[in-house]
This record gives sequence, structure tokens and C-alpha cells, in this order.
Amino acid sequence: MSNKLSRFRQELIRRNVIRVFLWYAGVAMVLIGLASDVAGPFNLPEGTLRLVIILIIVGFPLAMIFSWFYDVHPEGGIVKTKRAHSRIPDKSIAVLPFRNDSPDQERMYFINGTMEAILDNLCKIKELRVPGRTSVEQYRGNPKPIPVVAEEMNVSYLLEGSGHRDGNKVRLFVQLLEGRADRHIWSKSYDADIEEIFSMQSEIAQLVATEIEAVITPEEKKLIEKAPTTSVKANDLYQKGREELIKFHLDTRDRDALTKAQEYFLKALEYDPTYAKACAGVAMTFNFKLSVRGKFFGVYSEGSLEDNAFDIVLFWADKALHIDKQLPEAYYIRGTYYWDIGQWERAEQDYHKAIQLNPNYWEAYFGLGNLYSGSDYIKVLEYYQKAASLVRGPELSYILAQIIQTYALSGVLEQQESFVTDYLNLTQDPLFYCIANSWLNLVKNPEKQLYWAARAYDHEPSDPDVLSYLAESYINVGNFEDGLKYYKQSDDLNQKLGRISYNRLQRIGYAFILSGHKKEADDYFDRAEEIFKSIIRLNRPYAQFGVTQYDLATIYACRGEKSKAMEILRDLHQRTATPYIPAYFMQWDPMLDSLRDDPEFQQIANDFGVKFQAERKRVRQWLEENDML
Repeated sequence: MSNKLSRFRQELIRRNVIRVFLWYAGVAMVLIGLASDVAGPFNLPEGTLRLVIILIIVGFPLAMIFSWFYDVHPEGGIVKTKRAHSRIPDKSIAVLPFRNDSPDQERMYFINGTMEAILDNLCKIKELRVPGRTSVEQYRGNPKPIPVVAEEMNVSYLLEGSGHRDGNKVRLFVQLLEGRADRHIWSKSYDADIEEIFSMQSEIAQLVATEIEAVITPEEKKLIEKAPTTSVKANDLYQKGREELIKFHLDTRDRDALTKAQEYFLKALEYDPTYAKACAGVAMTFNFKLSVRGKFFGVYSEGSLEDNAFDIVLFWADKALHIDKQLPEAYYIRGTYYWDIGQWERAEQDYHKAIQLNPNYWEAYFGLGNLYSGSDYIKVLEYYQKAASLVRGPELSYILAQIIQTYALSGVLEQQESFVTDYLNLTQDPLFYCIANSWLNLVKNPEKQLYWAARAYDHEPSDPDVLSYLAESYINVGNFEDGLKYYKQSDDLNQKLGRISYNRLQRIGYAFILSGHKKEADDYFDRAEEIFKSIIRLNRPYAQFGVTQYDLATIYACRGEKSKAMEILRDLHQRTATPYIPAYFMQWDPMLDSLRDDPEFQQIANDFGVKFQAERKRVRQWLEENDML
């Protein structure tokens, strides 16, 4: 990740140079004008104006050097610019959205499907770095200069294309460009029957790889050349389903798009029951109905707490793999199923298999990071950073949010502001910037936490997570009235969306306790307790890391049921692997204040603290060894 961040540091330097140039030019014009005006009245020597111009010329390169090594800190003051020591990977390419030349715009799904198929084929080549479909969607209808796109995507090459479909006839044009130089390298046009579309997509991917000298192994060649179906109608329906699924990925609140995607995939299977990609698509839609990425955190639906809720995902993933044992998306979604039910070893195996078949599968790397997010922060950072290196789309904010939280939990705080600033430049997401700053001030500066949470609310006032952060911030500064108002808004939205607020309901209850409303507090505590017990019984991810158990203990502590709270904390203490997230919160969480005089609690908290500090030291050493700190 440090290499990726330094590229954006270079962009900051470039912008700083431009700012200094414009500032310097303006000052120079003022000085020249001033010297000209005062030379006569003050009887200055004849060469004064010439001397001023010479000094300005001499000073210009010094100002540029200064601007290169120093830049302006967001909160004021001049700081030394960090060295940029990375470059864009030579064998990297982004496939931009193809243009639809058909008069019938309903054919757009076909052109997009062709573009995505070529992209997917390129993703199977290990030597290539290829950003995914959602990463490049930002350039649809938003043209930018080729060098700018290449820099933003962190790639050396770009593939552009356009297509036209008329009945069963397809016309396609593609061209390969060198990104930084904006140089045309290769182009090719095709006129073919629709039945030839898969061989056309395969040929384009292999020609592109050859042009940029990326080695294709025999195994990769077989994967690229394998046609997913023999049915044109099934493929059309599958592509329509993919379009709806992409819509959902770009806005996970669009449940209608998810439903439509599933309907298209199922319809495709009516025309070709052996279409493995369609089976994997059905598995994904079922999984996303139960569990999906929000803006910053994973979000679970109420149905996810039913017994065997995720078994339908396994059914369709296994069906896809029974048809095609080399389908990366089927391994990925089955790995996610195993993650959700607590079978980590099987999840890890499937994620690695997905990466073996698609080395650019960022979701599989992220899944591997999730597996270790409660036990080994070094592995978490390795996998999350690999995932982030492959993404430039809306998911990037989500990945980076997890990375920043991991840094914070790991105790890497002295450079937290530079981390957040660099990540902002990576995502260009001001909401993410505000939320991240709010997190980082959670303990050390409640007023500052509130400031950033309020700015996040200005950007996105209708997101349940943003409302929760704002509510929490108000509570932390003692403003219970506003805190409760925004907590209730967040809870209402979650219920409307059918989402479970895993670790917020008990915080709302605590806020009611602080404001003297015991009945309302009990209502929220009761709801939270029921949900937490279900999560623990079903061994969902939060329970696997001990987070849900810890949250349940906070309820008991607030209700005065100290023996129940201590029993839970005692069980967490006896785990072989330290539950680092509970260990972190246990040190300061006010919901546990009723236990702090208990000698056993003090011993458990102390033991957790020692282990937690040891993990922080280990992570810090690893960061230093890898030139990341």
C-alpha cells in the first residue's frame, strides 16, 4: 500500500508545484509593477528594475525546489514532503467501458458484457494487474485524458472499444493505448456472427497480453479459451443479470437491482441448465440479500439470523462447481459462505483457489483479510492492502476504511492524519475522509470526533452508519438529546432497510440510561440481547472474533448483572487466540464502568492489555521493516 500511496503523494507534489508557480508569478508581477512605479519618485538607480527581474528569475527555480520538497499541511504549517518511491506496474491494463454504436440502446448490456468478458479473461493472467469492472465504471460518460485515467487507475495501458450488434451480427473495434504517453499501440476490428462472440473475446485478450509481453501459461490459455455456454439466449440473459448486479455493487441500497439480477440468472439457466456462471450469479444474489458491504462496514439482513439461512448460497455455489471446477467466482462465493458460518479453514482454501484461477480477484484477497481481522493484524494488512491495490472503484473506500481501523487498533497513531489524507487522495471520497477522521478521534478528542462526524452528516445525511457516528459523537461530548435523536433516526432507517444494527442497539440503550430513561433503555437492551444471542448461537463472524460476546457483556454490566458479564469476559479471556477487538475496547469502554473495581475484571483487562500491546509492537516492527512507518 505504501507504493500506491506515494503515487498520490507525487500528485500532491505536482499540485503544490503548480500552486507555487501561480503564486510566484503573481508576486513577480506585483514586484515588477511596484519597482517600475517607485523607481522615479525615489530616484532609484537606472538598473533597479533590471535587478528585480534578474532576482525574480533566479528565485524561481529555488521556489520550485522548495515546493518539491515541502508542501502545505491541511491544518496549517509547512511539512516536508515524503519521498515518492514507486512506479506504475509495467504489465498492467484497465479496460474502459465500451461505447455502444448500436441505434438500439437496449443493446448496451451486450456491449458491456463483451467488455467485461474481455476484462475477465485478462484478469486470469497472473502477470497482469487488471482493475475490475466497478473500478472503471467511473469513466462511463465521464471522459478524461488518457494519461490522467492511466494514473488514476495505476496502469501502464488502456484498452478502449466500441461495438454494434444488429440481430445476430456483431461489429467490434478495440484499440490498445500506452497510458502515460497517450500512444496508440494496436487496434483491430471484427465482423462476426453472434455465435463467435466467445472466441472473439478470447482472441482479443490474448492479443492484448502478447502486445504488452505478458506471459500466458498453458493453464491460463485454457481458461481464457473456454466458452461459458453454447446458448446465445442464455448468455444474453446472463449479461443482463450482470448489468443489474453491477448497479447493485455501485449502490448496495438498490435492492430492486439485486432482485432483477437473480431473475435474469435463473432465466438464463432455463435455456442452459449447465451455465456455471449463471449458477454462481444466483449464489451471489442470495448471499448479498443476507450479507453485503455497506459504505464502511458489512451489513447483515434480518434473515441472516435464521437457522441455515446461508445454505441456499452453498447449494448454488456447489452446483456451479459441479459443472465447472475452474470457476473462480464459484470458489469465492463458497468461501464467503464458509466464512459466514465459521468454517474458516474451508473459507481460506476456497479464497486461495479463487485467486489461483483469477489472480486479480480483489474480493478474495479481502475475504482472506477478514479471516484474520480478529487474530493477526499483519495478515489482515497484507491481504487488505493487496485488495486495495487492485481496486479503484467505489469499493475502495470500504477497503481503506478497514485498513485505517486496523492501523488504529494496531496503535499506529502518530501518522494517522497522513494515512487518512493519502487515502482521501486515493478515493477522492470526502465522506470517507470525514468518517475516518471521526474514528481516529474516538478516544483522544471527543470534540474533534463530533466535528468530523457532523461534516460526514453534511455529505450523507441519510446513511444509517453516518447517523450512528454522529449520535455517538454527541453522546461522547455529553449532548444526550441530540445523540438520541440521531441514534433513533439511524435505527429507524436500519429497520426500514431490513438491516441488523449489530453493535449499535446496546449503545442506544446506554444513551437512554445516561439521559435517565430506563424503560426505553431496557427496550433497546432487550432487542440487542436477543440478536446477540442468535449471532452467538449461529457462530456468525462477529461472534467468531468475540465481538458479539463482548457486546452482550456490556449490556449485562449496564443492567447490574455483573456475574453474567464476568462469565462472558472470563470465557473470552480463556480463548487460545486473543480477541483483540474486545481487548481494545475493554480498556476504556464506559459501559463496563460498573466492573472496574472487581479484581478479576482488573486482572482480565490487564492480561488483555499486555497481549494487545505485544501485538501492537509486532505490527509496528513489521511496518518498519517494510518501510511503511
